[in-house]
Amino acid sequence: MNPVASKVVLIVAVGVSICLIAYRPDWLSDNNEFLKNFVNHEYLNILGVILAITLASLSQLHLSLSKLKSRIGDDGLDEIKAEIKSSAAWLIGGFLLGLVAVILKPLIVFGASGEAAVNAFSMIVLLFYILVLSDITLSVFDIDFEPISDDDTKV
Repeated sequence: MNPVASKVVLIVAVGVSICLIAYRPDWLSDNNEFLKNFVNHEYLNILGVILAITLASLSQLHLSLSKLKSRIGDDGLDEIKAEIKSSAAWLIGGFLLGLVAVILKPLIVFGASGEAAVNAFSMIVLLFYILVLSDITLSVFDIDFEPISDDDTKV
């Protein structure tokens, strides 16, 4: 998904969430049994599993690109490596935001609108995770290198 489409998806999700919080807070509050049982330790489990698997994959990809760069000396790989670092930082930041939301939810929420706001925020963070994962996946599939023949690898 291109960056503009991702931003549009996030903006629409925020807009819909604001409208639901204002006009139908019960749909997003803890009156919704799914959200009540999801935006807690279960939510952090999902974010944590996604984060752990993705960071391991990104680390491996970063190391592979470093090896490839040492073999072919392509400076174009620096941009891809910077994007990998940026994606990892955004995922860690999203996890921290989710952690803060789950910890503060019982402390700051007074009523259905407050519950709806925290639950909507948590769902937007999860949507953001999905968009970052799709960006990483599509970026990896966009990498196109000429195959290195055996003659090129011999020094």
